Amino acid sequence: MKKIYLLLPFAVTFLRAQNSQLYYSGTFLTPRDKAQNFLKIYNKSSGIYEMTNEKGSAIIAAKPYDTLVWNNGKNNLVVQSYHLRELKSIVEGEIKMKF
Repeated sequence: MKKIYLLLPFAVTFLRAQNSQLYYSGTFLTPRDKAQNFLKIYNKSSGIYEMTNEKGSAIIAAKPYDTLVWNNGKNNLVVQSYHLRELKSIVEGEIKMKF
């Protein structure tokens, strides 16, 4: 019985490591294909929002099938699981694009 209690902290640590936060990243454009800066992107499922930068791109925490809304509800997007990535891979991809 004591052996089980000794392994419990390792099991909890392993399960937490498997549950990482995923993010959606994208560029939001106007109908004329210009970057829409300082636009508020709202995740209806989680209740959080992010603003786009001056280039029209934003990174927002999301889960599969979350609904993102912008332009006062005129536009929306249902996030698919293949669009989601970890924050580390998103930032590494942006750094590679700059160089």
